[in-house]
Amino acid sequence: MERPARLRRSGSGTARRPASAGAGGSAAAAYAAAICGVALAAAVFLPWYATNLGAPFTTGAASGWEWTGLARIALALAVLAAGASAALVLRDRGTITMEPEIAVALGWATVGAHAAAFALVAYRVLVLPEPADLLSRELGLYVALLAAFAGAVAGAVQLSSRDPATG
Repeated sequence: MERPARLRRSGSGTARRPASAGAGGSAAAAYAAAICGVALAAAVFLPWYATNLGAPFTTGAASGWEWTGLARIALALAVLAAGASAALVLRDRGTITMEPEIAVALGWATVGAHAAAFALVAYRVLVLPEPADLLSRELGLYVALLAAFAGAVAGAVQLSSRDPATG
């Protein structure tokens, strides 16, 4: 029976494996962090706040992008985190090669960007923009908060499960 190409023996008698062969948790965490980065970026454009005005006034919801500059910074951080995580996913799949130090730096960039985005969104959960007495929080704000937190956790798991010798 023919062995799969990834497990065939080379001339030296050792099995050749892709870069992620010993880092299954790392690869899964990198995927999760990339997905969380994309979710956070999308959540910036979901409704974050709605007005609490009754009839005859119109009620409306507005996205984080429309209401606060902190959401725009969170979007930039989400793009950074998703890009760093995507690079790690490509490395784990063997599509690109990189030095172990670069992989570790990208892991830290993922954690840092998600953690900073979490802090910005958490601030906006706690402190509403003006006129605060006329606003209520909407689902998009909580989606952004959850995506940023989950991305930071996934980045930390990805860092902790990496082999220090191979990044």
